Amino acid sequence: MIQYINSEKGDPILAVQGKISARKDFDYAKALEGKERLKVFTDEFPYTCARPAVINEKAIDELITNAILEVDYGKATAEEALKSLTQKLNENIASNYK
Repeated sequence: MIQYINSEKGDPILAVQGKISARKDFDYAKALEGKERLKVFTDEFPYTCARPAVINEKAIDELITNAILEVDYGKATAEEALKSLTQKLNENIASNYK
């Protein structure tokens, strides 16, 4: 599926969703016509690499945000929040990445 979507045959499918291919030979200039503010992202491609998807990313973001808020509101010290966050993240990883 990933190979097909990122092949030339998949370009129209990606375009419908407002997405662009990860192919090196993809015509980024054409895809970004009228979207000049997005060009900064394609300019960075030579310096980036693919990363794996994160399972349940929203839950992880929420755990991190809540830990920060606990410290901000004085409900925990930074050390306590970090210790609790570490435990919760480890539990999340264990349950999502079996």
